[in-house]
Amino acid sequence: MNIKFVFSFTSSGLFSQVNNFLLALLYAHKNGFEIIIDYQYLATTDEKTLKEILDLRKYENCTSKIICNASNRNLETFTFGYSGIAKYLRVVKYYFNIFLFRVYSLVTNSKIDLFQKHWEKIRQLRLNLSESDKEYLFSISKRIWVHSNTNSSQPSSKYIGVHVRRGDKITETDFISIDKYCVEILKHCEMNKISIVYLFIDSKADGVRLKSKLNNLNVIVDTGLHENGYDQQNHSNLSNETKAIQALLLCDLVNLMINSSYFIGSFDSNLSSFISIMRENKNVTDLRNGGLLIY
Repeated sequence: MNIKFVFSFTSSGLFSQVNNFLLALLYAHKNGFEIIIDYQYLATTDEKTLKEILDLRKYENCTSKIICNASNRNLETFTFGYSGIAKYLRVVKYYFNIFLFRVYSLVTNSKIDLFQKHWEKIRQLRLNLSESDKEYLFSISKRIWVHSNTNSSQPSSKYIGVHVRRGDKITETDFISIDKYCVEILKHCEMNKISIVYLFIDSKADGVRLKSKLNNLNVIVDTGLHENGYDQQNHSNLSNETKAIQALLLCDLVNLMINSSYFIGSFDSNLSSFISIMRENKNVTDLRNGGLLIY
């Protein structure tokens, strides 16, 4: 029986979703499963943004909508926020999708499952990546990442790329001091004979502090749109249009980090982890020092 898995993208952190999807692809690859993408939890603008940065066509097909809707077996969730005639029609649609799903499964002899049911196995896979697993992640990430910069500001000369994550992340992981970043930056600038540092940091205060400590280098500080620290809860309250603009600008900065001569970050940040994967974990430093490619 051909086993298909539904992977649902949600509106949580963009690179958290991207890294989870990469792990999903690896898990499916190792087990001979097929992945089908579910967009039903995303706003239209979020789905459009996702398709601008990732090539997901291989994981979409004409039966995706039927399968994804039917795989959401919780009627209460499916009808949440609807009332009156709209809720009645939603219930009818729900059962009609189940019917189509059963017909589809019977005709194609397919087993449909929700990918989240296997999350514990995926987490274990993340903790024990083999060299062949990493090679697969390196190759598949390059195949699906298709974002082209909309506002290119890449330095003309060689530069060290640095990502410092503050904001709500400092409550989730070990805090890494600015001094530790400075030591690593100075070491690799000297080793690579580079004097330009492109610093992507979501804290204006820490950006100024780091630049003052490296006054013999040309440090370009870019706080993106979160100079007072990124916070997922605040981000969720923004309009869909604003979130879409911010996502594309963030991806521009990711490309700047990918294209740097050397990259320094902390891989418990999903963004830094993704950058390392795109660089095939070469010429990178993980200040977290936990030994994991994806935390």
